[in-house]
Amino acid sequence: MYGFIFIGYEKDSAWWEIIVLARKLALVAILVFFSKDQFLQSFFGLFVLLLATAAQQYRRPFEKAMLDRMELFGLYALVLTQLLSIFYFWVDEQGHMGEEEKGRTTLWTTVLLLAIHIDAVIVFAREILLASLKILERWRAYAAYKLCGGPVPIANDDDADGEGEEDED
Repeated sequence: MYGFIFIGYEKDSAWWEIIVLARKLALVAILVFFSKDQFLQSFFGLFVLLLATAAQQYRRPFEKAMLDRMELFGLYALVLTQLLSIFYFWVDEQGHMGEEEKGRTTLWTTVLLLAIHIDAVIVFAREILLASLKILERWRAYAAYKLCGGPVPIANDDDADGEGEEDED
């Protein structure tokens, strides 16, 4: 009944969803308890995200390498967003810039944030497209099997992207 919570994780990492929920809870708590200071929100948010990124990089809890890569890429995008946010607050608080220079800094910060997130959308869309093409190939192979009656080899896509886990000796 609750399989949707841990399906997709390796058997010894079925508990990983608890870590993900703890990360989300920590980010919400930071937003609530540091609501008066945006710089502290960004700083502590960055700390939580760096811990989450390190844990994800170390553990790689998903059965499929593609899911591990997508999770890491999403966390990297969040870390870069937080770093740019801290940079922007730092520049804004300095007060040494004129209006024109501040406007340029705001523009370039916005452009970088957009580039990071557009890149994330493109990477995720590519991975979804590749996974969809694999499913279509399986359907095609199954249809050929049913129509022709002969065996049609279907590749195991557990790690068909060729980037499986290395042996850790």
